[in-house]
Amino acid sequence: MLNFLWPNSLAIIRHNLIKRWPVTRRWQLKTTAASTYADSKTSRARLVFCLVLFVTTSGAVRAQESADRLVIGYPSAAAINSPLWVAQDAGIFRAHNLKTELIFILGGVRIIQGVVSGALQVGWGGGPATLSAVLAGADIKVIAALNEMVPYKLVVQKNIARPEQLKGQRIAISRPGDTSDFGASLALRRLGMSSDDMIRIGAGTDMERLIAMERGGAQAAIVEMVTGLIAEKRGHRVLVDLTTGPERMLGSGIVVKIAFIERHPEVCRELLKAIVEAIHFLKTKPDESKRIIARRMRIDDPQLLETHYTLQALNRVLIKPIPSDEGIRTALEFVSLTNPKAKGASVDQFVDLRLIRELDKSGYIDALWRKK
Repeated sequence: MLNFLWPNSLAIIRHNLIKRWPVTRRWQLKTTAASTYADSKTSRARLVFCLVLFVTTSGAVRAQESADRLVIGYPSAAAINSPLWVAQDAGIFRAHNLKTELIFILGGVRIIQGVVSGALQVGWGGGPATLSAVLAGADIKVIAALNEMVPYKLVVQKNIARPEQLKGQRIAISRPGDTSDFGASLALRRLGMSSDDMIRIGAGTDMERLIAMERGGAQAAIVEMVTGLIAEKRGHRVLVDLTTGPERMLGSGIVVKIAFIERHPEVCRELLKAIVEAIHFLKTKPDESKRIIARRMRIDDPQLLETHYTLQALNRVLIKPIPSDEGIRTALEFVSLTNPKAKGASVDQFVDLRLIRELDKSGYIDALWRKK
């Protein structure tokens, strides 16, 4: 478990220390963290000291005070996180007597590590990262899921019109083994092709993948929804649109420790109520929601804002944040590519849906939508 937590937990520690230290001390921390990490035994000793300091003064205290204050981590500045932003900025958390602090920590794996280590009470975590952590022994569960849509499109060069033209050609992904790689496999499967029928090229971000294709480094690219729209506007063909297909895959979810559910079930209930209310707000109050998204994402282009709101918030966020068995099994299929334990895993290992199902059965979610 320590091997699972060590490297990125330090990033979370450093983030929180920076946030709490005066500005005059931040440069010293940054310089020290960078230089000491590079120095072998000395650096490890100093970083262990930071770890002890952090757990003593922050993680442990927060764990004791978790019923009073929730530190929630989210992994990207993307509109798929908008229910969380709306719950915070529209005062919905406050209306449920929840004192919350949102922390942006880049990367879904780091979010899960934050929950496991106790630095975060709640993680807005990605499905595969959560499943991998549980398989490694982490005592966490998904208590709700915000989306299950596979967000990828397979775009191709303008001269390609048929699947057979892709055999033996190159496809741009983010990097081998990540979700874009798996998305490429799903897209090829939809075309009746084998995963090995195309050569994977690691090209980086969505736009970098598109640019790689346009410059001839690849004949196809697997990109997310917004970049797919850009590709279409540039005249490229979308050969497979996984966003509209039958495939489901566990995406962003609310992740907490098992002990937190057991000790604070009422806090979890109020958290889930706030999230389903935020989803309702998001989908029924577009103007207010777009203002929150624009501020959080620092977007001043109305057309770009509308694209993010429509594709990510409206189309991807589930009205009822309850993950399906199919979505979890698809995520397990992805994890199994690098972790054989996933092949024999059961769905119940990863989720605790008692509270969200209880909320749904009570009619709470349906009542929100009858009000609109």
